[in-house]
Amino acid sequence: MKPEQVQAIGAFLRAHREANGLSLRELEALSGVGNSVIARFETGQFARLDPDKLARLSRALGVSLTEVLAAGGVTSGADLPTMPVYLRSRYGDLPEEVVQQMDRYFTRLARQHGVDPDGPAPGEDEAEPQQPRKRRS
Repeated sequence: MKPEQVQAIGAFLRAHREANGLSLRELEALSGVGNSVIARFETGQFARLDPDKLARLSRALGVSLTEVLAAGGVTSGADLPTMPVYLRSRYGDLPEEVVQQMDRYFTRLARQHGVDPDGPAPGEDEAEPQQPRKRRS
């Protein structure tokens, strides 16, 4: 992500934390993300934001991860978390074996319907049907 995107995401997180009347410590208790990490997120002091922590913060703030990423102008599928990261973030109590099974099932279904499970390549228009690409490793 570009520094401007990280700054915009941080500002969005801070605005929502303040709108919810939460201190850093209160958001830490709700999200499980350390208050010093939250403070660094809010001030844009990370070169790369951890999708798992962003997902936990967004849940605690009552906004979707998509909204958080959109606040930073992140529209590329490459900037979104992978299916396993999403599943672990959203459904933290799932056993790892189940997460892996769900990822394999998703990949199989996506390919059956001509969709690349990794999403469009940079520059590809998501609105137009795409030919499947080879899955990135």
